[in-house]
Amino acid sequence: MFLEVPARSDYPVGLQEGNRVSEVTDKAFWRVAIVAFAVVATINYLPVLEGKIPFPRDLVLRHSAWDQRTGAAAPSPSPEISDLITSFYPFRSLAAQAASQHTLPLWNPFILAGAPLQANSQSAPFYPFNFLYAVLPLNLAWTLCMILRLLLAAVFMALLVRSIGGSATGAILSGIVFSLCGFMTAWQGTGMSDAAIWLPMICYAVLRLQRNRSTRSIALAGFSFAMPVLAGHPETAAHLTLIGCALALTLAWYRMKTIDLRFLVSFALAGILALGLASIQIIPTLEWFGQLGTFVEREPAALSRHDGQGFFSRDLQSSPNSSLLRIPEAAAYLGMLGVLAAPLAFFHRSRRFAAFFAGIAIVSAAIAFSIEPAHSIVAHLPLLKGLKNGRLILVASFGIAALAGLGVSALEQYADGFSFRKRTLAASLVGGALLFSIAGIYEVHRATFVPVDFMRGPWGTLTFLVPAAALLTFSVGGTIRGRLFSFLICGLAALELLTFSYGYASFSKPEDVFPTAPVFEFLRSRGNPATFRIAKSGYPIPANAGMIYGLESADGYEIPTERAKVFSAGLIEERGDSVFYEAKKVAPSPDRRMDMLNVRYWTVIAGSPDFAEFSKRPEKFALIFKEGSVAVFESKSALARLFAVPQTGIQVIPEATAQMARIKNSQFNPEETVLFSEPLPELSTERSGDSRFTCDIELIQREPNSYVFRTRSSSRSVLVLSQIYYPGWKATIDGNEVAVYPVDYALTGILAPEGEHAIRFFFQPGSFRIGAMLSLISLFAAAVLIRSGAVWKKGRYLKGSPDDPSCLYS
Repeated sequence: MFLEVPARSDYPVGLQEGNRVSEVTDKAFWRVAIVAFAVVATINYLPVLEGKIPFPRDLVLRHSAWDQRTGAAAPSPSPEISDLITSFYPFRSLAAQAASQHTLPLWNPFILAGAPLQANSQSAPFYPFNFLYAVLPLNLAWTLCMILRLLLAAVFMALLVRSIGGSATGAILSGIVFSLCGFMTAWQGTGMSDAAIWLPMICYAVLRLQRNRSTRSIALAGFSFAMPVLAGHPETAAHLTLIGCALALTLAWYRMKTIDLRFLVSFALAGILALGLASIQIIPTLEWFGQLGTFVEREPAALSRHDGQGFFSRDLQSSPNSSLLRIPEAAAYLGMLGVLAAPLAFFHRSRRFAAFFAGIAIVSAAIAFSIEPAHSIVAHLPLLKGLKNGRLILVASFGIAALAGLGVSALEQYADGFSFRKRTLAASLVGGALLFSIAGIYEVHRATFVPVDFMRGPWGTLTFLVPAAALLTFSVGGTIRGRLFSFLICGLAALELLTFSYGYASFSKPEDVFPTAPVFEFLRSRGNPATFRIAKSGYPIPANAGMIYGLESADGYEIPTERAKVFSAGLIEERGDSVFYEAKKVAPSPDRRMDMLNVRYWTVIAGSPDFAEFSKRPEKFALIFKEGSVAVFESKSALARLFAVPQTGIQVIPEATAQMARIKNSQFNPEETVLFSEPLPELSTERSGDSRFTCDIELIQREPNSYVFRTRSSSRSVLVLSQIYYPGWKATIDGNEVAVYPVDYALTGILAPEGEHAIRFFFQPGSFRIGAMLSLISLFAAAVLIRSGAVWKKGRYLKGSPDDPSCLYS
């Protein structure tokens, strides 16, 4: 069988046929492995024992809001991992807030004048490990998730290598290399690394399913494929799914002659289960994608061949780094020991597994670094071309880590049986890898023009290359073996990668994690934050900071829906991944779009060109705060969060471009006129006897997914909620549900009768309810599969058959 696992008798101590002891279930091995990985994780996050948090506080403090802060060290250069402060930490914060209010985090009112939260996959509220944010303090949950991520990456990788015949030393080495490689280090704390840790588990689950077609194996495979989706990064989940499918197809092909249909059916069932388990995230996310317009169809930029130097660069301290590599995108270092040991995998008895891992590593690296013809082929594939395939560095690193584990395992297995010919060939392979690594280090050296610490530069890489080559050479020659070899090789790998990974995200005191700042205290003192929005021009405060400080914003660093993007066109920076306003466009604008978005306060850097632009319009913007480097202007004409327009002011304009042209007209008054895209047959055209329209509106209650207002109007009206329209918003008047319409192209509106009424807007998307129902059904099905434990063998199910992982070796 292709990718055959050798007989148990070929394995090291621990795989004894008589007592059915398997390496996968060898308790002695796992005790050692867990201790080793725990020690590595403890060292890597050692400052947490002092109460610090793995958080890049310098990325926060570099903003002008903290220029006058005393008692803290000045911000220092750091890698561009701003997603941690703009997205992932704030998203986790919102999840924690929602849990404290006993609700689900479905809507995000703090960015983009309102945007879906749960449908945005990066929020990942239903990823199992993120449940910690519901039961633990925010900073503690954040820290524990960081540590758990490293531990699980190592454990899953060791489990995979162990399951294909790797020795104890090889499995532990692979776990260390994978969990601390450049990709896992550079993207720690993000949904990408949360998803990435499941790659070895997916491969293990596929292998287990092929060897033991039990219902439990189907459940494990379904769970493993679902986890990257729930972890919140669709691109990484797609890459992992492709690798899992490639392994399944390879395993199903018997000696290039027949196809194992029973295995493929089992695999298909596992795939259906995975889709069901992840439906709670998939279905709302697909709805969100449908609202984004054409952004997701754009082909992202690939990495260059120069970025391939990341496999030999230890510098993660800035972006670009000392050798002009973009960090974190090009971070790929996984240790010289891993690179040198990888070719030795072909001496392992599982050569076909070695060929599989080598194949996915080579193909992934070719795609990631734009090497032909792989790059051109992917560029013409409809789905793959839209992904950021430079992130296939993960798959390349995974493949090399697995090869390194098999290579070390081969050295142990052949410690007493290497012939002279094999020793010569093995030494030649190590020598070839050594020359290749020296060439890579030299290229990094040539590209290094900025001074860098010795251990972070090319000489630091060379420092670890020499002992790695010596250790492997002595092992090939039979000079070093046994426990001494195990200790030295795992210790060297850990030392090399810990000195590379340690402190990448930096460690901060709790009070330095989004500390207080005068400008936020001032804005919070201006009344109920749910009654106004803020916006910024330039970077006086971090993007999306409102999620942390409880201030709702019209701008934000997140892919906007098409309505939000088109509504603000001409006032924002020309980029598709955010809405960032520019004072030079906003201040002189004659239209009232910003008033319609309830933007009352603008933050800018004092003395900047943005400050000057607002200062030129004193009739529209009043300077109300200036401290240090930050200033706040108040818009004198901003509309309320909910405002009323008489129904006599309704105009029907079917085309979106015509609606926006009308809204941008300086004569358009949103308090007198409201635009609909289609006629309303139930609307009465009768006019009130009193031509003067009045409406009093009071905000009664604001929750994450709802508003409650009390209104009193003199005649029938259209109540316009200053919030970007999105499917799933509903409304009631005095408890009776009414239709919700997109009005003024991008906002949300309802028709209301005259008189006094209780108005409630609430977010209850059908996509979430359907997804949740499918996930619950699938979760129940998975529980039944686990409880059953039936095995499909020889075309029939055998009820009560043992589900022993040792069958992987049969």
